[in-house]
Amino acid sequence: MKKFIRPFLLLISLYFGFLSVSFSTDTVSHAVQPGRGVENAISGGVGEEQRQAIRQMRKKYNLQITFAKKVTGSYVADVHVNIHNMSGEELFEADGVNPVLLVKMAPGKYRITADYEGKSQSKSVTVNRKGLKELTFYW
Repeated sequence: MKKFIRPFLLLISLYFGFLSVSFSTDTVSHAVQPGRGVENAISGGVGEEQRQAIRQMRKKYNLQITFAKKVTGSYVADVHVNIHNMSGEELFEADGVNPVLLVKMAPGKYRITADYEGKSQSKSVTVNRKGLKELTFYW
């Protein structure tokens, strides 16, 4: 009996795990095309469903970049983002990024540039293999 129950429980766990992953990716606005040094990137955070999906997916990424207004703290979208290594080589570029950008990338030091409504900001960040580094741009 135990030989039957364990595989059955594993099958059920995998099934519900895939459902939750499917739900999460459906509610995030769009995946961003990765570049050299960037394994995966996804942008979202517009609306409650997307914010919840982003929160669930954070553990799979090592960099979270958030875009907001300085005075109100409200999120901003339609941001242009570039990621360069410290040698100045562009590794990643995306237009129309939503309020939260999750990026999975190789450990190292990077320069992030974000443009919103014609105003550009740059910040340096060190990303580790494990853990989530959080970076926020305010306009």
